Amino acid sequence: MAVFFSPDDERGHARDRRETQARQICRPCPVLAQCRDHALVVSETYGVWGGMTEGDRRKRGRRSRRGERRPLESVHARIVVDFPRSHTGGASRGRRSR
Repeated sequence: MAVFFSPDDERGHARDRRETQARQICRPCPVLAQCRDHALVVSETYGVWGGMTEGDRRKRGRRSRRGERRPLESVHARIVVDFPRSHTGGASRGRRSR
């Protein structure tokens, strides 16, 4: 349970590592959407809820107040897709990939 809430003196890399660990726990959870929605509805201030950090929820609130609409998946999905070299836009033919 401690992984979902930060100690008062936690900063920087330690906080990032803990939040990453909490997100990994959240990812396969069958109630992720309900947990996230609850945190957004009640304006939960602290902790990782439904894969969203305190900062994620603040950003979403600011965007919402400005009238921006962005799918929730883009807020907390940080998955990098690994394509085979043949699908990298020419990297396999001697071109440099970015």
